[in-house]
Amino acid sequence: GAEIRDRLIDSLCSQRLEPYRMIFSPPGEDSRLENAERRFAWLKRALKSYHDEWGKIFVHAKHWNVPGKISFQFCQMSCCFFFAVCFCFALASFCFSGFLLLFYFAVSVFVVLLFLFCFAFCCVCCVCFFFCCFHF
Repeated sequence: GAEIRDRLIDSLCSQRLEPYRMIFSPPGEDSRLENAERRFAWLKRALKSYHDEWGKIFVHAKHWNVPGKISFQFCQMSCCFFFAVCFCFALASFCFSGFLLLFYFAVSVFVVLLFLFCFAFCCVCCVCFFFCCFHF
């Protein structure tokens, strides 16, 4: 029933997102923040590929919303990747500076900025998720 369907969808999403994880996960060269646009281009291609390969098979199961779930998991992974990249940058800055007070100030500012960035990214993800819910 529903449990098997959910496991099938999760498995399909994981399979679809594995190349993304390999390409964009830290500490790879493509994991840097400058490549954020490439991430969304990758998602767009992945959703088109899903639609081309699986769209006819799941034509009667549109309520499963597999593209939306792929998009949602993509956004969750991207948030984690961005957080890891920013955290590593802050840690590297601390190691090179050596000034504890400066570090505390920098980390405080960094945490606020990271929170705002993640909040903005999550808003974009929600828009992306709802777009995928109604687009396919």
